[in-house]
Formats: sequence, structure tokens, C-alpha cells
Amino acid sequence: MKAFFFLYLLEANAMVGISVIVYLIFLRHEHHFQLKRLYIVGMLFLSIVLPFFQFSIQSDTLPAISQFIEAYTLPEVTITALQNSLSSAESFSASFQLLDVLTYVYIAGLGIFFIVFCIRLTTLLWLLKNTPVSFRQGNYRILESTKPIASFSFFHYVFISRVHGFGHQEKDPIITHELAHASKYHSLDILFIEIVKIVFWFNPFVHLSKNILTAIHEYQADQQTVQSYNREYYCQLLAREALLSANFTLASHFNQSLTIKRIAMIKSVKKKLNVWKLAVVVPVLTGSVFVVACQDQAMKEVMDTNKTLSQVNESEIPAELQAEVNKIKQKDPNAKFTYIEGDQKEVADLVEKYKETKKPLAILADPKKGTTGILLQDVSNHAEALRDTKGVYSVVEEAASPVGGMAQLMNYLQTNMTYPATAREANIQGKVFVQFVVQEDGTVTDVEILKGIGGGCDEEAVRVVASSKWNPGKQKGVPIKQRMSIPIQFSLGENTTPNPVGKS
Repeated sequence: MKAFFFLYLLEANAMVGISVIVYLIFLRHEHHFQLKRLYIVGMLFLSIVLPFFQFSIQSDTLPAISQFIEAYTLPEVTITALQNSLSSAESFSASFQLLDVLTYVYIAGLGIFFIVFCIRLTTLLWLLKNTPVSFRQGNYRILESTKPIASFSFFHYVFISRVHGFGHQEKDPIITHELAHASKYHSLDILFIEIVKIVFWFNPFVHLSKNILTAIHEYQADQQTVQSYNREYYCQLLAREALLSANFTLASHFNQSLTIKRIAMIKSVKKKLNVWKLAVVVPVLTGSVFVVACQDQAMKEVMDTNKTLSQVNESEIPAELQAEVNKIKQKDPNAKFTYIEGDQKEVADLVEKYKETKKPLAILADPKKGTTGILLQDVSNHAEALRDTKGVYSVVEEAASPVGGMAQLMNYLQTNMTYPATAREANIQGKVFVQFVVQEDGTVTDVEILKGIGGGCDEEAVRVVASSKWNPGKQKGVPIKQRMSIPIQFSLGENTTPNPVGKS
């Protein structure tokens, strides 16, 4: 679950970054402020929502192959002369330990930003509640305070300070400016982006988006205010207000540190929007969707499946193969079947990988579609038939497992296994396949080499595997004997000339 969440964070924040970069390149100097506002808010919203579509999996959605096929082949472990490599299982475990650390860091940051948000919001609400309403202007309430705080608006409230000594003539443009913020519901934008900042607190592009959106709000309010007041007079008033500090980041302020840019924007000549820049939205959305699509590749790594393979229900097996299904059903009414269709190589690899649990019955090629279909019979429910004369199972309902988990087994093998000196001197390296039986009490017996490389590597692999600790496999809840196998890779490193056959 953690992996899915961090994958979501990666996708969403990448989309935010793409959106901000495109804005800075193409839209930054445009004067169409409403369009720029919609762009920033809209892309932030899409960045949050769009990745969720990857997680909207219905109950009848096609399951991943790894969900209906059991595998009992153990992961490969690598033994090097320096003993400095990680096995696949150790790497897997380490990655999840890293996810735990990242989770704690993320939650800590989330908590800090949330607390800061609550403090600011509470302080703002307290100020509004304890400041008397001087007068009303339409649906808006004008509050005047003796506190030396810069003017701001928050929804239908406009706050101004009496301390600054502004006369009635000077207060009018200030109030008009703040009413422009209120009428355009800029407070909603601010609250939205503050919440986004809490969730994506680690992303600098989100914080930059807040600054961009704040500037756009000021430009919009300035643009509306100068329609009623002299530009030069209004710019002088901006400069006077700039001497004050902004105390409430959740509100829309008359005063902002970007005063110089605002004055320059007011005095600049308006230009028509370059229509071609509107087309920028299309590649932004396309790029964002591409980022989200990258999840399919990540999920392929996690779920061990391939999107080009498809599985159908037993009732949807092609008519050409129904005769074979019916024939087996007559002998075994409980028989289960799977029909998989896809690229020929993918289907062949799948059959080879899961040959112990899925028995191939028939192949159906479709030249028009360029696909190959194969009918498989599930033999995982027929473990009794896969028991040899010694009572050892090759497939069971509950497979044997290492005591402490797979990562601990891999660590044990790497810690206790030594690269034989004979093999090092003869530059022998390669893969040793070890087969063994886990008894009802978890002990390991009948350890043998299915394929070796010599140089003492085979004997060393047998020695250490034989001393490993296991939990027994179970069939119908009863402990049984199970045959297992594990590949062990002996590697000298990159700067050696290997003897692949294990002979000097």
C-alpha cells in the first residue's frame, strides 16, 4: 500500500512540476490574468485527481497474472568473492525499509504543515471575530482595527487598519482593491493551494505555485481598481502600503512583496493574448497523462504481469477449445481452466515459468490479431497427484517458507556462504541450482545439485542450504514434505574472465 501511495505522490508532483515549468516559459508575461488563474488552479486540481484513475479497480477487473498463479521457485541469491552484493530479496526488503523511513518523514512534514495551517487559520478567524464591523458595503463587511496589520480580505470580510493614518480618500482604493479580491473568491484559491501545500509539502513547485497564484490575484485586483482611480495616484498608494508587513498568509493582501512588479504591470501596455500559447495546455495535459501512464511500468515490476496478456473466464474460452474442456470435465467436474491470450513469446515464457501449477492443454493462434492463445489446466488443486513415491509434494496449498522470512534466508545464505578459494583461483563463476526437501518438522533433507559449476561451489551451496531453517508446507492444513529449489549465483565481479563451465 505504501508503494502505491508513494507512486501516486511521484506522479502527482511530477505533473505539478510540468505545469509550473510550462507556465513560466509560456504564460508568465501574459496579461490575461483570469486565464492564468484558471490554468494554475486547474492544473493543480488535475495533478491531484488524475493519478487516482489508476487505482479505480473494479471487482470484475481482470486480475494480474501473479494473482491467480502460485510460484514456489525461490528468488536467486548472489555470492561474490567480496561478499558485497545484495540478493533480490534483500534489495526488496531494503526498499521496503526505505519506504518506512520515507513514510515517517512524510507524516512528520505533513503534521508540521498542518499545525502551521491550523494556527494561521485560527489566528485569522480570531482577529475577524474580535474586530468590530465599521460598516457594510453590499454583502461585504468592512472591519477597522487599531492593530498595525496590513489590509486584507477573507471571503466577505475586508480588514483595514486605522493605525496607518490613511484618510477617507486613501481608504477608498484600498477597500476597492480588497473588494475585488472578495468578489472574485480569491480566498477559495488560497485555501485550496494551502491544503495542497500540506499534502505536497516537500515539492518546491507547489510553493512556487502559491507565489504565482498570489501574484495573479494581486494583478487581477489591481486591474479592476485602476478602472476607478488614477494610475499614478494608485501606484503611490501601493508604495506607501508596501512599507507594512503581511501577517496573514491565508488572506488576500493589499500589500505584497511583489509591489514593484505590480506597479510595473499597472503601467505596462496591455497586449493581446498570443492565441498559439493556448495550445500549450494540450501538451501539458498529454505530458501529465504520460507521467501517469508510467505507473503501468512500475506496476509491472511490482505485480509481475504484462498488460499485453489477457485472461478470460472459463465460460468465455473460445469454442474451438471447448471440446477439450468438456472432455476433461467429464472425468473431473472440479477441474479449473485458464485461457490466456497475448504475444507468442510472452505466452511461452509464462507457460515455462508456471509449468508446475498450470498445465498447457491446447494452443490457438489468431493470425489476424497476431496473438497466440493457450488453454491451461490448474493443477495447484491436484497436489495429491504431484506427490512422489516418498510422499514428497512438488506443489501444495501452502508452500514451505523460511523462518523469519525470505529476506532473512537470503541474508543467512550470503553471510554463511564463502566463495571457495579453488573457484576464485580458477576464475569459476556461474549459477548453481540446489534442490532440497523441507520435512514436516521444517528440517532440510535430501539436498542435491541439479546443475553445478564445480570448483567447490556446489559443495559450499549444499552445506549452507542444508543448515537453513524452514516452516513446513501444508496440505489441507496438515504439515507435509515439500520439494524446493533455489538458484545461487557465484560471481567474481566485472574485472575477471569467467570459466562458465567451471573447469580451469
